[in-house]
Amino acid sequence: MKKIAFLLLIFACFAFAQKNAAKNTNSANNANSLKEVQNALNNMKGTFTDFRDKKKYKTLKLGGRVWMAEDLNYNKTKLYNFEDVQKACPAGWRLPSKSAWEDLKKELSETDAKLKAKIGWNTQGKWWAATSSSVDSTVYYTVVNSGFGSINKINDLGTANLAVRCIQNIKAKPSEKKNDIKLYNTVKTGSQLWMTENLNYKTGKSWCYENDDYNCNIYGRLYDWNTAIKACPNGWHLPTRHDWSEVSVDEFSALLGGSLSGEYNHAVPVNEYKFLNKEIVGNWWGITEYGENDAYSRHIRANENNLDEKITNKSIGYSVRCVQNIPKTGKTNDAKLYKTVKVGNQVWMAENMNYKTGKSWCFEDDDFYCQKYGRLYDWNTAAKVCPAGWHLPSDSEWNELQKSAGKGIVSTISALKGGWRDNDAYEYTLDKQRSGDKIGRWRDLEEDGFWWTSTIFEATGSAQTRHLSPSGTISSTLKNKSVGLSVLCIQNPPIKKISKIFTDTRDSRQYNVIKMGNTMWMAENLNYNAKGSFCYENKPENCNKYGRLYDWDLAQTVCPSPWRLSSHDDWMNLIESSGSDAGKKLKSKQWNGEDNYGFSALPGGFTKSQGFAESGEKSYWWTSDASNSSYGKYKYISSNLDGVYNSEYSKSVGLSVRCVMDCGYFSCVVE
Repeated sequence: MKKIAFLLLIFACFAFAQKNAAKNTNSANNANSLKEVQNALNNMKGTFTDFRDKKKYKTLKLGGRVWMAEDLNYNKTKLYNFEDVQKACPAGWRLPSKSAWEDLKKELSETDAKLKAKIGWNTQGKWWAATSSSVDSTVYYTVVNSGFGSINKINDLGTANLAVRCIQNIKAKPSEKKNDIKLYNTVKTGSQLWMTENLNYKTGKSWCYENDDYNCNIYGRLYDWNTAIKACPNGWHLPTRHDWSEVSVDEFSALLGGSLSGEYNHAVPVNEYKFLNKEIVGNWWGITEYGENDAYSRHIRANENNLDEKITNKSIGYSVRCVQNIPKTGKTNDAKLYKTVKVGNQVWMAENMNYKTGKSWCFEDDDFYCQKYGRLYDWNTAAKVCPAGWHLPSDSEWNELQKSAGKGIVSTISALKGGWRDNDAYEYTLDKQRSGDKIGRWRDLEEDGFWWTSTIFEATGSAQTRHLSPSGTISSTLKNKSVGLSVLCIQNPPIKKISKIFTDTRDSRQYNVIKMGNTMWMAENLNYNAKGSFCYENKPENCNKYGRLYDWDLAQTVCPSPWRLSSHDDWMNLIESSGSDAGKKLKSKQWNGEDNYGFSALPGGFTKSQGFAESGEKSYWWTSDASNSSYGKYKYISSNLDGVYNSEYSKSVGLSVRCVMDCGYFSCVVE
């Protein structure tokens, strides 16, 4: 560009000298000015000998390119058809591209016609030019004494016979620059360090505009997205959406040096490359994907001040501007590095996990968001990411947190709306483009927050999550285990050792003990001979096998301390822990069940005023919950069904009892 500016200065001086020569009484000074201009022109001019026929041609250096200053005359012809023109220029020379002609037009359009005559453009004519050898990209150009005419495509190649001006090949610099940051100018803007020129490193799928090395030297190379994300030097990266948002239009213009704004360009890598909009639009890739086939990009048009964001197919060729990496502050999974808060009997992390491991991501692949919101994890990674002594909380632990923290839960745990990552392939359809959809797989940043729980639903491949809505409320919802959500860890409670055998001191009877979730269960029905209780059919052997039957009121007080009658919630947690077909898994093997957990349910039947019934068919257990003053709630398992079912009945009937013991803040261990 400096050479072009110098050339224009020379032209201006020359024109000024011509216009004022007649008026200038100082002929000596005028002669000196003309001599200086002539010397400059002489330095631009040269000669070239075509080795094929030893014919000598005048040459002219303009804007970094060396042109023939007269028409090619090889094989005694100055007009060439389409077939012959492809091999008309001598070795080391080639047909000028459309871009080269446009640059020449720009340089010469502001000069005087007589000056153009001095540099070899004094005639009217039409010349060949091509960006490739394909029909669609071959065009011709018209030059007249008063300036360049139009640049048009040839409609009938069969009848076209045009002149040729060749330009000298330029040695490419991309192989010299490579991707060494020391070879590029940089500038600091805000907290970021940016390149002040486009990357010019030849690698992967990348191109010079119109395959012309001259354009690479000025504008840098054009890259498809998959090449662009790996092209930046070590310690630098393709800008994220956040990086781009930090650069104001004025700052970005400063990065471009003020004079190159809008002069960057792009290519469409189809079967025949079509290079578009040089000196009209500048286009740069961003690192953030938009589904499988698209990514975010930024654009500036000539004479405009807007740095616009668009979504672009990854196969298109855009420029690359690199930004220096910010030192990462991602944490390990050392609990000491995280803030914590005690809520009731629980100790929670008060910030999201930010430990890079397994399938985890920063929002929009931008470390800035990891530093602010923590990482996003798929469920399988989330289940193992918490530090030693901590774990992914269960749905019931979240319930306890919400119960303890109440309406202040969001501030208590410093919950942030860090969005989430949708793992589904996202296609940028025409309808979505028209609607302005720019969400893609990165969802709801600063609108919603999602956290994994350890509670899963294997049948659907989903897990229970907690959702912080835009309104600030937290609720429970299901998400597919493949999506990326935040993780808050909870500290493991102190261990409380529980004997696998419990002895009731009232009668020295012993009961097996099992742990389901964080609740201890007696592994057999209670068999304490309280006044008002019954053996099935009043036979002691049935008490030994099935336990005793109690009415609802007696069942509320019959369990030994520190045990209590199981509640509806206890049973629901038991069912949730057991998964599908819970009844089958809880039945004793004597009852054709699986007895996966040692619960050993047996069909003890029930009793009422009319007598005993359904022994060998069903098992019934009172809960501590009542429907009203007359009816209590119970659970039952049936011989011909695989589930655990709810119902209610008169409190006067006699049903079995299962006692439970809370571990509370402790983690109970049966030994």
